[in-house]
Amino acid sequence: MKLSVAWPVAIKYSGDDELVFVKNESAWLADSSLSTYAYDADDVLVDTNGALYDLDYDANTRLTRVVAQQKNVSIDQLEGWVKNHLVLLNQCCSSKLTLSSITEGLELIEQLTD
Repeated sequence: MKLSVAWPVAIKYSGDDELVFVKNESAWLADSSLSTYAYDADDVLVDTNGALYDLDYDANTRLTRVVAQQKNVSIDQLEGWVKNHLVLLNQCCSSKLTLSSITEGLELIEQLTD
């Protein structure tokens, strides 16, 4: 299943401040908790270009399809998500965070995952 996603990505759960980093398509497909999970209708995936995707579980194949929304996350919105994620992780100085790019935001999420 070749996806049109620009990796890496982050998953933003609806109503939750947790962000999940996924390095590449191989990691996505290898982790059944990601690729075969029935996500909430408002959960989204954001790729390194800022493109937003819905996560649609297909009960027939038991796989989660990544469906382009045809819109992008704004840097301000991603920055807010990352700030909230930092607070969730008890990281200090989250209010001072300023992101210059979507890629920078995803790199920070990756660092926080390690």
